[in-house]
Amino acid sequence: MIHFEVSGNPVPQGEMRIARIGSRYRIVHKATRRLQDWRSAIAWSARKAMNGSKPLEGPVSVQLYFRMPRPKSAPKSRKLPCVRPDLDHLVRAVGDALSGVVYKDDGQITSFSLEKSYSDEPGVAVWASEVR
Repeated sequence: MIHFEVSGNPVPQGEMRIARIGSRYRIVHKATRRLQDWRSAIAWSARKAMNGSKPLEGPVSVQLYFRMPRPKSAPKSRKLPCVRPDLDHLVRAVGDALSGVVYKDDGQITSFSLEKSYSDEPGVAVWASEVR
C-alpha cells in the first residue's frame, strides 16, 4: 500500500474553457496555474512515497480524504462541506496527477473511497493499493 499526504488548498479539475491560440482553438482547464501547481505537488509527494518503485500495473483501489478550509460564511454547526468544489472535480485532479507515478493509467482504478471535511490544515491524504 502506498500512503502520502499533500498540504495546501485542494484545487478542482473539471471546469473547462475554449482558448484561442494563434489560429487554433484548444480546450483548457479554467484554474490552469493553480491546478498545475496542485497536481505537481501531488505527483511529487507520490514519487517520494513510491521510493523508486515502478507504477502499479493491475487493478488499483484508491482512497482520498480531502481536508478543506472552512469558509467564514460556513455555519459553525456544519461539520461537513456540502458546497463547492465538487468532490468529483477534486478527484479528477488527484487521479490525473497519480497517472504514470502510482499507476500507469487512471483507467486501472477499480474502486474509490472518498471523503471531504473541514480542517484547519487543508490538503489531501492518499492511499493506493493494487487489488489482488
